[in-house]
Amino acid sequence: MFKDERITTGMPGLDKLINHGFIKNSVITVSGGPGAGKTVFALQYLIEGIKNDENVMYISFNLKKKEVFQHIMQFDYGVDLDVIKQRMVIIEYPPSEIEELLKRHGAIREMLDTTNTTRVAIDPITSFVYIEPDSNRRREQLYSIVDNLKHWHVTSVIIDNDERFDILEIPRTITGIEGFSDGYIHLSYLLNLDKMERRRGLEIIKMRGAPDDVKIHDIKITKKGIVLADNKRQPVKSKSSK
Repeated sequence: MFKDERITTGMPGLDKLINHGFIKNSVITVSGGPGAGKTVFALQYLIEGIKNDENVMYISFNLKKKEVFQHIMQFDYGVDLDVIKQRMVIIEYPPSEIEELLKRHGAIREMLDTTNTTRVAIDPITSFVYIEPDSNRRREQLYSIVDNLKHWHVTSVIIDNDERFDILEIPRTITGIEGFSDGYIHLSYLLNLDKMERRRGLEIIKMRGAPDDVKIHDIKITKKGIVLADNKRQPVKSKSSK
């Protein structure tokens, strides 16, 4: 039987849950609220590629190149910073110029081919909502971004913010790009009222080619990046429909 080629995420606990990684050339959406670990996830995923001698690309609408490397230096990924700088292409766009991502499809494709890039992270796509207010046109353009990434033979992680988050409901992103993606991972940062402390969680909302998983998994952000804890907690049951 034919088996899809897998791309490891850099988070062994997550790889175990999704059949040893993302399907090659797939597009995965990762969302969450402030402080949930979205950028850590994206960079950890890219650096896993560098560990495997891959070239990677980080398209940033939030951080300057200097800030990206400062962020990376907070962690011990086991890769020399000079190697990361050699293998990671960083493209900066101010949020107001997010449309350039659409206009420069050809240029980005050429850059991917020239550098033999295999992994891409876009962080975050959220500003697209404010640049393109028309929802139908926005959906067309978001679909175009996802479709191009798939045809460019790269495995991509797209970061978005939550439209809203209620533990009793299925998470949604602000842009709705998860509807076009092959997988959707939600990161939460919930308050434990008993201990008056916040706990981080990871939930696999959908993942093509992976078994169904209905749990919210405890995660920690350590010097090694995101680590899935051994204990797993069940999500709160949804309200019954009336």
